Amino acid sequence: MIYDFREPQRFNPIGTILSCIFTKAQTLLLKAECAFLRISSKKNIVSMLKNLKKILIVIIISLISVNVHSQTYSYCMGDVVGLIANPFSGNLQWQQSTDSINWSDIPDATSPSLAIVFWSNKFYRAKITNSGCLPSYSAVKQIIENTLGCPPPSFPVGSITCNGSTPIIPVTNPITGRIWMDRNLGAINVATSSTSTSSYGDLYQWGRRSDGHQCRTSVSTEVISSVDQPGGSLYIMCNGLNITNDWRNPQNSNLWQGVGGVNNPCPTGYRLPTGAEFSAEASTWISLNTNGAFSSVLKLTAGGMRGYTDGSGDPLLQEGVQGLYWTSSTFLDNLNNFSRSDYFLFTSTQASLRTGTSGGSRAQGMSVRCIKE
Repeated sequence: MIYDFREPQRFNPIGTILSCIFTKAQTLLLKAECAFLRISSKKNIVSMLKNLKKILIVIIISLISVNVHSQTYSYCMGDVVGLIANPFSGNLQWQQSTDSINWSDIPDATSPSLAIVFWSNKFYRAKITNSGCLPSYSAVKQIIENTLGCPPPSFPVGSITCNGSTPIIPVTNPITGRIWMDRNLGAINVATSSTSTSSYGDLYQWGRRSDGHQCRTSVSTEVISSVDQPGGSLYIMCNGLNITNDWRNPQNSNLWQGVGGVNNPCPTGYRLPTGAEFSAEASTWISLNTNGAFSSVLKLTAGGMRGYTDGSGDPLLQEGVQGLYWTSSTFLDNLNNFSRSDYFLFTSTQASLRTGTSGGSRAQGMSVRCIKE
């Protein structure tokens, strides 16, 4: 009998691991693993060698057949890239990574082909598993941005601006490695102080696109919308008309989710940050307050907010005092049966993510800073 020896103190009859050798062929190639064989009997050595030769041939074939190849070589933002796994035996799970070291499964990606909408540089591979076998992996494919010949990032078609189109200029945090726009949506220039009024930018109601409502001087209405994209550019006040304090009824928590969000107001390849991403950014500030926010690479400003009631006669609040930035994260308030959205708040004395029951009412107008996917 022939045995396969892969680990110390572990010998397995080759009959039980033969299928594992076949499906693990790609791993043998990538990791240069070796299978050490020992023979329990000197009989039929010639026959064994002939069979071994056949086994090696099968392994070589498997090495080729398990490979993954790319169907497209044009990697501009928004391109659809296709990956296909050639015939294989076992169960497939596509995985992705930002560094080719730490891998995660792509949800619901278990078919031989995978279509990816390209928004950021990543590595991809196919993981093949069989019962009783160690997993094998395909060749790693890296999908990177083509910086030549691609159209520059642009805002969604139909976007209405208040002070001209916001320049799309990236800035990178050297600690987190994340890329952001260098100014708020609607800002004329990069801030020179936390109270630079030309750098405050617009104030968006959570989940709405750039339809003009975000302009600080937009006209308001008390007519609640029942659709994702209300006509016109009116800022929708609640004035206690519904318990959710949302401009939309019924609520929709999927309007700002990712670059493909229905109403994503950010340019191509950018989106609203999650609460965790904004908090990670704040962790690199010199201090958790307005000074730290402005001193950061993002040059954040205390642009204030716009309320959702007009009882005060002036819905613009806390300009030059507080910075309030929306995130894409949401929270379902089970007690009151409605959803809130997380926002990041900073003042002269503190800075924190407001989440859970402390989250924002979606009819409030707050600043938006876009992060690259």
